[in-house]
Amino acid sequence: YIQDPVVAHYYEKYHGLIPSYHNRKSSLRSNLNIVYPADQSIIFIPKKIDQTISEIQIIARPASDDDVLFWYMNDRLIGTTTSVHQINLSLPTGQHRIFVVDQNGQEDEVSFTVSQRQV
Repeated sequence: YIQDPVVAHYYEKYHGLIPSYHNRKSSLRSNLNIVYPADQSIIFIPKKIDQTISEIQIIARPASDDDVLFWYMNDRLIGTTTSVHQINLSLPTGQHRIFVVDQNGQEDEVSFTVSQRQV
């Protein structure tokens, strides 16, 4: 079976590899995964009490906690992370593409839609 990447990440960190998950995953693609948002998802962004739009937290699971990740949004470099591999973004409504690559060339990408609920 294949376990959720977030669950596997924390399990591996404290208990070691999950062999069936690790072997299956490495045969499918790189060990770098964008955990959130999921590919082809629709994200509804709530407004805060002061009517400003909330940020979206993008989370990646690197092959190693020491990896440097380079983050691209819609083909533009938006930042790097070195230990905590998450980035907060204020995004307009519409289609977006996140692409992440580490210093070893492992990569992952997701496409998603940002929407606002009509009240």
